[in-house]
Amino acid sequence: ERNERLQQSLLAENRRNHAVVEGSGEGVLELDHVGNVRYANPAAGKLLGYEVDELIGLDYKVLINDQLDGDAVRRVRYTTDIMRGVGALLRRKDGAYRPVQYKIVPVTEQGVTVGTVLVFRDVTDRVRLDNLLKDMQATAKIGGWEYDLETKKSHWTEALYAMHDLPVNTPIEDKDLLAMLHPEDQLKVRAAVQKAVESGATADLQARLTNARGRQMHVRIILQAERREGRAVRLHGTMQDVTDLVMAERQLRETRDFFELTLNAVPTPVTYIDANMQITYVNRAVEEWFDRPREEIVGKHLREVITPDTLMTMGPQIAAAMRGESVLAMQSGIRNGRMREWQNHLVPQIGPNREVIGFFSILYDLTEIKRLESRLLQAQKMEAIGQLTGGVAHDFNNLLGVVIGNLQLIERSVAENPGLARKVHTAMRAAARGADLTKRLLAFARRQIFDPAVVDLNRQLSGLTDLMQRSLGDSIEVRIVQAHDLWHTRVDAGQFENAILNLAINARDAMPQGGRLTVRTQNVVLDSAFCAAYPQLEPGEYVSISVTDTGCGIEPEVLKRVFEPFFTTKESGKGSGLGLAMVHGFAEQSGGIATIESKM
Repeated sequence: ERNERLQQSLLAENRRNHAVVEGSGEGVLELDHVGNVRYANPAAGKLLGYEVDELIGLDYKVLINDQLDGDAVRRVRYTTDIMRGVGALLRRKDGAYRPVQYKIVPVTEQGVTVGTVLVFRDVTDRVRLDNLLKDMQATAKIGGWEYDLETKKSHWTEALYAMHDLPVNTPIEDKDLLAMLHPEDQLKVRAAVQKAVESGATADLQARLTNARGRQMHVRIILQAERREGRAVRLHGTMQDVTDLVMAERQLRETRDFFELTLNAVPTPVTYIDANMQITYVNRAVEEWFDRPREEIVGKHLREVITPDTLMTMGPQIAAAMRGESVLAMQSGIRNGRMREWQNHLVPQIGPNREVIGFFSILYDLTEIKRLESRLLQAQKMEAIGQLTGGVAHDFNNLLGVVIGNLQLIERSVAENPGLARKVHTAMRAAARGADLTKRLLAFARRQIFDPAVVDLNRQLSGLTDLMQRSLGDSIEVRIVQAHDLWHTRVDAGQFENAILNLAINARDAMPQGGRLTVRTQNVVLDSAFCAAYPQLEPGEYVSISVTDTGCGIEPEVLKRVFEPFFTTKESGKGSGLGLAMVHGFAEQSGGIATIESKM
């Protein structure tokens, strides 16, 4: 009875085991002692593409292409060891191959191996993901690693071995890895490891490394600690070869530094404004232009740096630049206390999708060029005056010589007639003044050296008062306002008198109904701010002579040209256009300037 119960129990257990095997999702093949199939479960038939009955009697080697060295089934049968593996290829009935994970278990009876059981499952998705991961690691030049703090064993992925130019599964100790690091980076890595072990902190750092073949690399190391019961038991992370990135960043930095050095060396202000009108770059010349450090400019909106009027004026040009057009605009204004004129070149930056992402503003200061052009023009005009008046002055002097010679003869014959003698003497003085005027005109036009001397300009003006009053007529009041402590100055006295008379005559023509002419002298000290607008001046002490009239005034457009040679608003035959030009030339040759102001 006991044997019967035992037998029934065994039968029930066998039914259960059979049901489990039949319902398993893993393929199960029972092989006899020579490796032929004597049992296959439904899952094995499905995975292999056979009907179960078709599998019985087949050699397992027809079904499984074992990647291990030798006959795995035979080795298990003789060693009675369980063998596991991943990498065998399952050969389906249709000839397709699928990767499988397998386990081979020996079947023994009374201590004798009578067969084996082969259990396998399809790992196609796992192998595909593993291959994908390997490809990604190779592409990104990144490998994974782990280090067991208890066993002191390391495990690397194939990509990490390849990065170090080492054969796969080469034994690696922590001291070997540290020895590959640059000496300056070893301390940094040690500190990161220590911190991760003690506190679990994640580290992300870069280090320099020399691999097994001597190639110098830059690597990014990310490490984390796995902690159990409050202590670290495992370190793991990744190591990525970032040499190309570091080299690219270095080259980019060197290129940027080169262009930064170049742009800072040029005197031309260069500014970059993005599509949001935010200033993102200025060179050193911009700092000087605005007299502000770049920290107060970069990052600001354009309206915070330039005046509202300027922004409004530039609005159309900025809009054109943001449409992708290159724009040239002429502008003027006060910069560092000086009136300047400049050209603003707006150059758009086109993005990869042909959109405008910002523009450069490049300023060309034309102030000095304009001043040089003006001086060149004046020099050319003065040269023309010299060429024009040279022959005329020579002939006129010859005529004056004849006139003066005959007046001298007449003067001797009328010596006994006081009335006639006075008239002849007056004519002699007029002829002499004409000769002197011709000489002065030649001196100015040809830029000849004058004959300056240290004089008291108050005394010079006192001697001119009567002459000016007679020249201007009774309808104009001449007033001389003299500084009592006027400094002496070095000028050509004759040219000074001629300049004052020219100014007086111009004032007379501006007051046809009469008025007042005031000549004022005073001492002035010119500072660097004033002289910055007049490069020919040096800061220091000067004597100022101002001639003011109560005339009708000069229009602004005309006022800009009054010092130009030959420019006149008078009718033909009533003015040569040389009077104020001679005044201007005299002032500059005397080390000063001539300026003019007028109100309508």
